[in-house]
Amino acid sequence: MREYLNAWEERALIDLLVLLSFLVAFGIIFFRQRLPEWLRSVRAEGWRLTQGSVETGDVTVMRTAVDRNLRFLRRPELARASLGYSYQFDGAFYSSHYSKAFVDEQKAWDFVHAWKGQSIMVRYHPAKPDVSVLRWKDQLSSSQLAFHR
Repeated sequence: MREYLNAWEERALIDLLVLLSFLVAFGIIFFRQRLPEWLRSVRAEGWRLTQGSVETGDVTVMRTAVDRNLRFLRRPELARASLGYSYQFDGAFYSSHYSKAFVDEQKAWDFVHAWKGQSIMVRYHPAKPDVSVLRWKDQLSSSQLAFHR
């Protein structure tokens, strides 16, 4: 009986290590995609602020092979909303894009429809005005900002 308990504890420890490894790998993958955007947003704190507008919006739905093979892990489809925006500085026009992931395609489309055609505040690099970032705390419309969360 003692050997059985020792084997069970060893198997539980191995399962826990596998689970922790999976969570760490998922965290690295998740944050690797978001880290550059977050770092740019932090660096942009002192950049100049100008008014721009959201010109375009689109949604891309991402499906994976995991969804078909492991039904118990199935989650709603992932969707990425992309907003194309433009702004002006010193007589020149610039454009860039912002994207955000959603677990539901309809929520991604709702996000796009809420922002498309809207005025926004854009932060751009003082020495390189073609480098810009959208920071949600710079946006003045509380209803849209609340929707973003």
